[in-house]
Amino acid sequence: MQHIASQISRGILMAIGVIAPTVLFFLLPLGFHHIYAIGILGPVVLNGETPPEAGDYVWGEFAVRFFPGRFAVSLALWSLAVFVVFRLLRSRANATS
Repeated sequence: MQHIASQISRGILMAIGVIAPTVLFFLLPLGFHHIYAIGILGPVVLNGETPPEAGDYVWGEFAVRFFPGRFAVSLALWSLAVFVVFRLLRSRANATS
């Protein structure tokens, strides 16, 4: 029974450890007035403040701008955060075995 409880707690911690960085880096909307950045580094920006430029994707009243460099950094930091979570959980599992 103890083994099942530790597996369930590790599963819950793993889910939290993957969901929290995902929300921070890719889902958290930050903004003010008519400009919203999606994610903490803002790889996707919804800009309703200035008129769309040529080549911008328009979604409703917002010009959608994608920044590949910010996306790459967000992806790298997300990968690092998930790696750290898995390493911590693995070391914890080895310590209890």
